[in-house]
Amino acid sequence: MKTTKQITISVIGGGNVAFHFLNALYKKSEIIVKQIYNRSDFSSDFDIFPIEKIHNLTDLKPVDVCFIAVKDEAIAQIAQKIFPFPIV
Repeated sequence: MKTTKQITISVIGGGNVAFHFLNALYKKSEIIVKQIYNRSDFSSDFDIFPIEKIHNLTDLKPVDVCFIAVKDEAIAQIAQKIFPFPIV
């Protein structure tokens, strides 16, 4: 019997990329989406995901993978807030 390890993820962003990313991954049995973050309110489109929605990066819970799905010019700033040490 094959055992599949579930991985936990969070998604940072509340736009189209984040929405479609969540839509593709949410129903995968090997993925558990813990949280989604957006600095402002989420559009009603995100209501289909019964996931914890947060607006403060300090509320992020530990996960295996954190996807940053924000505008290109905001990636470095968000990454610096999440990972205050150098990222290779």
